[in-house]
Amino acid sequence: MSTRAGTVHCRDPTVWLTGWHSDVKVQQLAASDATDQESWWGVAEAPILDLQAGADPFRPESSRNELKDQFPELVTVSVVPDTSHALLPENPRVVVEEILAWFRSLP
Repeated sequence: MSTRAGTVHCRDPTVWLTGWHSDVKVQQLAASDATDQESWWGVAEAPILDLQAGADPFRPESSRNELKDQFPELVTVSVVPDTSHALLPENPRVVVEEILAWFRSLP
């Protein structure tokens, strides 16, 4: 697991006020409810980057390695500190840097 230093400290909740649509939330929840996790969970074969926000209340530190524990050979966990659930709008530069660094590390 890696932790990225040098993040932009941006916990501005206004990113949630525009561009986040409740109808999409309803569709996402409906799709999740209609899909049995056991039907797809164990089929992972490709590398996975589990990019996590260090201060995400929906992903506490105690759950950091859940995916890695399931697929130890496939999963790379990377944590962006001082970001919350809106990881991408809070710190887009670091998100892109982490994805590129992970991509470049692939065989």
